[in-house]
Amino acid sequence: MKLNRNYICREICGEVLLIPVSEEVKRHKGIFSFSDTGAFLIKAFVNGADIPSAASALTEAYDVDADTALQDASEFADELIKNGILIV
Repeated sequence: MKLNRNYICREICGEVLLIPVSEEVKRHKGIFSFSDTGAFLIKAFVNGADIPSAASALTEAYDVDADTALQDASEFADELIKNGILIV
């Protein structure tokens, strides 16, 4: 997976932000911020991780079992893909 070129992902003062640019500004009208686990996953996806790899890393970083991590990572990725933020 990779980030749609119409978004910029930056960490500013410890907060991960996703900023729409170009035509996406009209569609989303704002900046996205994430919970700690959402930020962890978006950074993993932006760096090229697939869903299983991101879920595995999530289990190592947080107190979450493998099934829950995989389900959460899948749902989060699906939402980002559905909204055109991530590209498969």
